Amino acid sequence: MARMFPERLPADVESEAERRLFDIFKSDFGDDFAVFSQVRWLARRRGGAAADGEADFVVAHPRYGVLVLEVKGGGIARDAKTGVWTSKDRGGAEHEIKDPLRQSARSMYALRDKLCES
Repeated sequence: MARMFPERLPADVESEAERRLFDIFKSDFGDDFAVFSQVRWLARRRGGAAADGEADFVVAHPRYGVLVLEVKGGGIARDAKTGVWTSKDRGGAEHEIKDPLRQSARSMYALRDKLCES
């Protein structure tokens, strides 16, 4: 069983996709994995302004490295012409969402920078 931080997801996590993935990590990954959920971070941008963000999951393994994940539920799509990302919920309604690739990359670089600083 993976080492989970925190051990349980807080009750205010509404995403069913995040809850399901949390349970999969906990039950299916070996104890050499450390899985961090709801990782909040604060970094400095060029010019000194503060930037904050959050990664849904950071998965760490001593041999395989670190993976930063942004979880999206529902039917996910990206319009190639506009670059707009959308998610379709259970009721079939479509919602515009943040670009998950940019979200995870931003968190990955913030984490890398923090590790390099320490």
